[in-house]
Amino acid sequence: DYQLRLQSSPINVQNLSNIDLRKYNVLVIPDSGDIGRVLDKKAVEKIKRWIEGGGTLIAIGNSAGFAAHKDRGLSSVRLKRDVLDKLEEYREAVGREKNARDIKIDPNQIWGTIAAEEKAAKAKTDEGETKKPEESKTKPNIEKLKRTDEWRRIFSPRGTFLTGTVNSEHWLGFGLQEKLPVMFWGSSAFMSKHPVATVVRLADKNELRLSGLLWPEAKERLTDTAYATVESVGRGQLILFATDPTYRMWLPGVQRLFLNAILL
Repeated sequence: DYQLRLQSSPINVQNLSNIDLRKYNVLVIPDSGDIGRVLDKKAVEKIKRWIEGGGTLIAIGNSAGFAAHKDRGLSSVRLKRDVLDKLEEYREAVGREKNARDIKIDPNQIWGTIAAEEKAAKAKTDEGETKKPEESKTKPNIEKLKRTDEWRRIFSPRGTFLTGTVNSEHWLGFGLQEKLPVMFWGSSAFMSKHPVATVVRLADKNELRLSGLLWPEAKERLTDTAYATVESVGRGQLILFATDPTYRMWLPGVQRLFLNAILL
């Protein structure tokens, strides 16, 4: 209220069943490690119906992790520990995002004026001489991935400044430059792909750390994970933040993200 000059209405979530949510257009669930104890299945269903009716839910930190759990039915975003068998899909999605930021148009590809030797090479590939069968792909060793992820979580940062890459063309990133410093702590690594809009994604490992202690294990785990996401739920939307964008009101850029989430 004091910093942003916005009126807010505190809600006791323990009385959520008795509250008419229709008079609210934005709900913010702050970072809380105990949110799962007070929001039972019935409360989650009530919130989901409210979002589908046109509401905006903003979940932060551990509350975002609560919303991202597949059993909640709220979000398409997932915690990394829950999708270790699909990491390749998410890597491909990140690759497409990066390519979209640096589009290079080849007229020959568009208008079909490919050189004869390129056509011959393509035909050779189509005949299967250079392609490998899909079945030959090695399946991921899930148990090994679980052990690795569990080990890397031990090295999670406790308050480190990291670099976020902003999609400034999305309304949530309005007014921000391409690179954004964010403060990160905790072991929650969020994975997102289309149709979820990943407005802020943590940078690759060569640019990730800005300041503070970041163990190599944590760097490997957090690289290219999502920091701020937006997704449609019915006629409403769900916005997730990996950590608290208003923490001690230190970072005006990340605060701008939060303000956009509330107002736009």
